[in-house]
Amino acid sequence: MAQDVDFTGHTVRWTASGPDGLRLTPASGSLRVTGTRSASDRVSVGTTAAASAGSHRITLEFRRANGTRLTPAQVDLTVE
Repeated sequence: MAQDVDFTGHTVRWTASGPDGLRLTPASGSLRVTGTRSASDRVSVGTTAAASAGSHRITLEFRRANGTRLTPAQVDLTVE
């Protein structure tokens, strides 16, 4: 989720990445936030035959439209 903390409107581009065997759909996108409204996207996670059982980490990278990096996020999940 992205929020516009200075009320000037922003576009945030994001990319999701993970280890081999995880399929992230979509793997990238953009969010437009303005004023007091927030924006969010959903990423579906699936596995391929190459997925190993155990704990895995997905990393979400964020950038402003001008390329400035924002704080990344990480999500841990377990494949059984």
